[in-house]
Amino acid sequence: MSLCINPKCPNAQNPDNILFCQTCGSELLLEGRYRVASILGSGGFGKTFAVSDARSNTTKVLKVLPPVSSTIAPNFGASPLVAQGSSSPGKKTNVALIIGLGCFLPLVGLFQLRAAIALPSLLNQASKAKQAEAKNYIGTMNRAQQAYFLENGKFASTISELQLGIKSETTNYSYSVNVINPKRSVRLTAKAKNSGIKSYTGAVFVQNAKESFTIAGVCETNAPSQTPPSMPQFVKGIIRCPAGSQSLAR
Repeated sequence: MSLCINPKCPNAQNPDNILFCQTCGSELLLEGRYRVASILGSGGFGKTFAVSDARSNTTKVLKVLPPVSSTIAPNFGASPLVAQGSSSPGKKTNVALIIGLGCFLPLVGLFQLRAAIALPSLLNQASKAKQAEAKNYIGTMNRAQQAYFLENGKFASTISELQLGIKSETTNYSYSVNVINPKRSVRLTAKAKNSGIKSYTGAVFVQNAKESFTIAGVCETNAPSQTPPSMPQFVKGIIRCPAGSQSLAR
């Protein structure tokens, strides 16, 4: 099982082989390496989780501290990441510490710090938080389509073929795959379910069929819309988003 630690997520439990929370879309592989396995405890000083480190194949402890003022945060230790995450005076932040499980001695309160990471601040606006899900999903599906083409010589025609654990329907978006030409291009869309958020289109084009070289891009509507951008154009090696949308960095 993989736990989502977004405090606003209504259902934290997920399968252990997916990258994003099935409920809220938050990343499950923190910093690209830490997967939260279980909660060890919680209290006034935050929550403590057991996490697996994909790089070292070891179990560690994740300590998520409650929001604190920046005038207090630097006192938590020598980690430059902790201090950096609290550089704005008066700004509140969440800080997480990754601690080697073998050095976690609660009886004497001795901790040997192995690494520290600053958790991304929760987006202030609800619309941006919802849009982050769509950006993550479309970007992930783009990369999965590139890998699928490299292995199979064609694009996947369904989301399930990509084996990402991504649902076609979430609370805020509907996701779909539209293969324009199985050996040339594919369109992936995130259609907003309400008028207050933007929609997205991902596209993957084959640039060199002999070498299976592909290029991907994501287009975002300029304003909130329930209609994803139409298929981008691929001109001289550049993906050009249609009118009414803008290109996002790949």
